[in-house]
Amino acid sequence: MSIAPRASADCLDKDENVFPKEDSEFRMNLQVLAPSRKRQRAGDVFVMQVLDLGYLFGRVISPSAAWTTGRAVNLIQVYRGLHASKDAEFDGSPSNLLIPPRFTNSLPWSRGYFETLRNEPLDERVLLPEYRFLHRPSQTYWDELGNSAPAPAASTPPVHVGVNALDSFRSIDREVSLALGIPMPEYYGDEPAWVMEILERYKREHPDFVEHRVEGS
Repeated sequence: MSIAPRASADCLDKDENVFPKEDSEFRMNLQVLAPSRKRQRAGDVFVMQVLDLGYLFGRVISPSAAWTTGRAVNLIQVYRGLHASKDAEFDGSPSNLLIPPRFTNSLPWSRGYFETLRNEPLDERVLLPEYRFLHRPSQTYWDELGNSAPAPAASTPPVHVGVNALDSFRSIDREVSLALGIPMPEYYGDEPAWVMEILERYKREHPDFVEHRVEGS
């Protein structure tokens, strides 16, 4: 088994070090639902609420993905479509991803930004044919188990290719906001480096994107 290079720290969730202020001092587009410390399982279906616009659905693909050697994290998929109810039907197919697959820890659930609704079996209708994550410093690709992997095929949709980094609930908040084209959250003081990296990356990948900032940001 190959050893994956350590991912960039730009999206790390080091709450007290990178984000010294309390969560209440950060304005989030994702709303708090039902905090839970229950362990995630493969096939968990969860929701996140975006302001008062509706709910996005997501799924835990694996609770033991390998972001770096020896560290198990959650691999999730988030789907397009804002829904008025947590009971709504949603399209959980690979063709309906809102953002690329993401590695994250359990904080989105324990802080209440993700709420697990139920568990459903995983099969080829919801799984990508293969998972690829770009390690930017080396420009190499890795799979969900931390193994070195070939570059994705040229026909692979960009939204199917993730980044070899660990996302916090705040970076997911920013990615979802950008993907939905809604005003991005306001941060107090200087914006962290990872926020600016996400914004610049999104601008590069979406040349027609027009940035909308909330008043005072």
